[in-house]
Amino acid sequence: MNEGVFAAVLAAGESTRIRSSTSKLLHSLCGKPVLEYPVSAALGIDPDKIFLVTGGPHKEDVEKAFSGRGLFFVHQEKPLGTGHAVMCLRANLPDSGILLVLPGDAPLIRPETLRKMLDLYWDKSARAVVMTARLPDPTGYGRVFRRGNGGFLKVIEHHDATEAERAVNEVCSGIYIFSIETLFRWLDKVGADNKKREYYLPGVLELIQENEGGVWIYESSDPDEVLGINTRHDLAVAHLAMIRRLVGRFMEQGVTFIDPNGVYLEPDVQIGADSVIYPWVSLMGKTKIGRGANVLSGAVIVDSEVGDGAVVRPGYYEKERIL
Repeated sequence: MNEGVFAAVLAAGESTRIRSSTSKLLHSLCGKPVLEYPVSAALGIDPDKIFLVTGGPHKEDVEKAFSGRGLFFVHQEKPLGTGHAVMCLRANLPDSGILLVLPGDAPLIRPETLRKMLDLYWDKSARAVVMTARLPDPTGYGRVFRRGNGGFLKVIEHHDATEAERAVNEVCSGIYIFSIETLFRWLDKVGADNKKREYYLPGVLELIQENEGGVWIYESSDPDEVLGINTRHDLAVAHLAMIRRLVGRFMEQGVTFIDPNGVYLEPDVQIGADSVIYPWVSLMGKTKIGRGANVLSGAVIVDSEVGDGAVVRPGYYEKERIL
């Protein structure tokens, strides 16, 4: 457990499917860029270094947005797949240690899940761990296939899978932990024999398992954690999932939501116990709601403080103190 731990967030790509002049990673999800969430999750495990692999037409915008954060930028000159993106890290990593790899468009991953993956890696003396989940609709995701004993066998990307293979609903999250030494012993042997002619990172898992063993699966019980952002529809789904998560957390802390599906929340909002949030309320920025407050329908509150027991009527409030 004394090995160095490094993290890489893959943030290159052209973002063509979101149909925007802005990178999909910089689109707002509950008030923060999509990329902020996997970066924050990686920071949550306190790695020695975090690398941001950038490239494509949005490289400068992404690096500008995340400069000054202590991240190390690595350039992927050509979009040749996730395997190639990780290969670009080679000169920046030591010969041994642990590398966590996350996609930049997976905003719902939790740091506690990454810590559980690390625990599995250490407990099993693994060479690699891949995170999976089971989705009701796995369209677009790589399918994970297991051996007869439940161990890892292979990943087949959606566009390379047959109809029968697409019926499998266990999907690859794009989140991995590798032994650095093992990873780079096999990564340059991954081929691009697929429809996109790209070097897929899951291919190295199969090589490691076949030649050395030690590839383990961590299956998340929360399918939202693997949701990726490629389209505007994906972004909307992630918004709903994030708000549902925030609402659930507040309800556990004693907050009442009259209609949990009719509220907009952002992650830095605080709400005290015994407060009641009515439908069609937006709580944004660093808003702080005291204990026992009532926020009525039609209130939009931005970076403001609401006192204990206050009643907030419909209206727009920004940087105000409401008593």
